[in-house]
Amino acid sequence: MRKFKILVACLLMLTLILPYQVGYTAENNINLLFVNDDFSRVDLLQEVKKEFGITPNFINQIKTEVKTKQQTLNLPKYDKYDVIAFPVDMIDDNLKAKIRELVKNGKTIYVYNNNLSVETAQSIFDEKIVNVRKNQTYQVIGVKKDGELNVLLGDYKIEGNVEESFLSDPMRPFSLILSSIAGNLLREYSLTVSKKSADAAGTRVKTKTDITDNYYDSSTLCIVSNLDYSIWRESDSDPNNDYFALETSYELTPYNGTIYRQQIKHSQINTNHQINNWSPGSSSNSSWSVSLPWSITWNFNSILSLSNTTSGSQTNDWANWALSRSGQWINSMTRFVPGSAWTVTNPTGYFAINSRLSLELYTPSNHYLYPYFDLACTYTY
Repeated sequence: MRKFKILVACLLMLTLILPYQVGYTAENNINLLFVNDDFSRVDLLQEVKKEFGITPNFINQIKTEVKTKQQTLNLPKYDKYDVIAFPVDMIDDNLKAKIRELVKNGKTIYVYNNNLSVETAQSIFDEKIVNVRKNQTYQVIGVKKDGELNVLLGDYKIEGNVEESFLSDPMRPFSLILSSIAGNLLREYSLTVSKKSADAAGTRVKTKTDITDNYYDSSTLCIVSNLDYSIWRESDSDPNNDYFALETSYELTPYNGTIYRQQIKHSQINTNHQINNWSPGSSSNSSWSVSLPWSITWNFNSILSLSNTTSGSQTNDWANWALSRSGQWINSMTRFVPGSAWTVTNPTGYFAINSRLSLELYTPSNHYLYPYFDLACTYTY
């Protein structure tokens, strides 16, 4: 199923909190109010940072206040907060009305408890939440105005592998919400960086977003991939050739499975398309820079530190990026945004490159799977 109307992010481990590199900054701070009677320690953020290795320069951009339910109900207004998280058991009819008003005013609102159904969330938000798995419950469900953000966060309980005590830890919903905010800040940051690159280089002529694929082992959802791609064009006066670049952004979220290796490959579809460069090169990092001909550049963060081996062939017109964690399993969200540059000889007004995502997965049923997904990235001009 592709093009989810919502993002369904079921996170397997607390370690999904994003370990950003020092030097990463988003454009703006986010003010978060987290409401919980049992979780009001002053050292809250320090403890999360220590436990999950979040670098202070990023996590400090999420300005967090923790208040009890009574303190929150006594607030005259919520204007200072961008994001508010309410426990479901404090939400009465009056607070429901307030939550709906806050959503209409552009606030991001999360609700949470240990066994949260989609039906309960819909009754709170008065909004339909679609594309969810049947009979599934969550710990966190959040919405933002006009469907800009609808997220469902939690753990699948498969064969008793998820302990109830783990699910009831008050740090769990807090960590899930931080992860969601962090992912949105990363996407916002990446768009800003790409726009700055576009202002100084070739022109981005096409962008396609949220091409989603699900990978199952029988009926168990293992991995969700989300692809955005952009095609750049270099303006020139060459009457015999046209010049393009392909940028593909793959975001992978493990649900009930882990990734041992992933590969991204850009390859020729039409014989008059000749590859002339690709980036990034081989390295191990979480902060990456892409540099292509015609001054086309962008930067991105892969969330986890990944080991990448890049290969390519000008003779056979392809480029490949093989990603792993140096023998470790990839068990939380990752993102990779490579690019390739192409010359179209004797152009006919059509640019098309195939992008393939290949995965090596291990599932809760002790199966190894090797799915792949091909997409023709095209532009007619």
